[in-house]
Amino acid sequence: MDRHAWKPFLQRWSEEWRIAHPDEEPDGDPWLGCPPATEDEVRALEARLGCVLPPSFREFLLVTNGWRHAGNFVWSLRGTEEIGWLADLEPMWADAYADWDEEEEEPAAARSLLISLEADAGVVYLDPGDVDERGEWAAYDVFSWTAMGPDRHGSFYEKMYDFYAGFHALDRPQCETQRAWDAKVEDARLASLRGEVDRPLAVFAQAARFGRDRASFLHFQMRTLLREEDDDPFYQMLTNSDTRSWTLDEDLFAAQGPAPAVRRARTGPPLRLRLHAPVPEGARPTASQAPARPSPGAAERAGVPTLLRQPGV
Repeated sequence: MDRHAWKPFLQRWSEEWRIAHPDEEPDGDPWLGCPPATEDEVRALEARLGCVLPPSFREFLLVTNGWRHAGNFVWSLRGTEEIGWLADLEPMWADAYADWDEEEEEPAAARSLLISLEADAGVVYLDPGDVDERGEWAAYDVFSWTAMGPDRHGSFYEKMYDFYAGFHALDRPQCETQRAWDAKVEDARLASLRGEVDRPLAVFAQAARFGRDRASFLHFQMRTLLREEDDDPFYQMLTNSDTRSWTLDEDLFAAQGPAPAVRRARTGPPLRLRLHAPVPEGARPTASQAPARPSPGAAERAGVPTLLRQPGV
């Protein structure tokens, strides 16, 4: 991404962040960035590091020499005067993840460039040893409280886009971006009813990254009907073959599901949904055994999305 593309993207992010946080700096400039770095400042940084920066990060610095609120857990990114090697600036982090890449002689963390300044017990860095055909370095973030390893993206831009999507998923700003995704989800749903599969699935997956609950439900529903959820923990919980379970009521599921997915689903073995407790073989629930109907307003109090509520709940 060049500087002419960075500017509108970052401007939109800044304005949407202000919508989500109206009480923070209410009279200030909504711009979350800093004044741009000069070409001389970027060249001085490259001379100090002894390498040329990856293109998307270099262009980013020429638009804003630093950044605030890069995601909900990264509070600021470094400018040209503060950027340096992770092993020099934060050796504890470099050492902590030195054994993460067991197949590599030199761990990524030990050779990487630290670009985050403040974060919630975490760091963001770029790996000069993992370069694609465009010259982009792989970008990572890692947070100690997740108990997980570094999360990789193919470039700095891809990492920033992931932070941007995460901001939408958590803060839910009421803005044009959210409305645009909702329109795309509805268009994808209608396309699935016309027989399309791959494009609707891709749209649902992307919209789900932005916190659109309806997209998450439709994505899970469509992949379940296509029997493509084998790696999904929720799917495994529903279809655990080690537990006696009820066969999925496909007529009920199909009433809300995409028609082509339903047709393709019926060509495979029956799906089975696990109940909360094992049920004796051959048993069927009776009306007296059915769970009590929730009281009005229970869904709102529990935070259940409208799409998933029973009528009247």
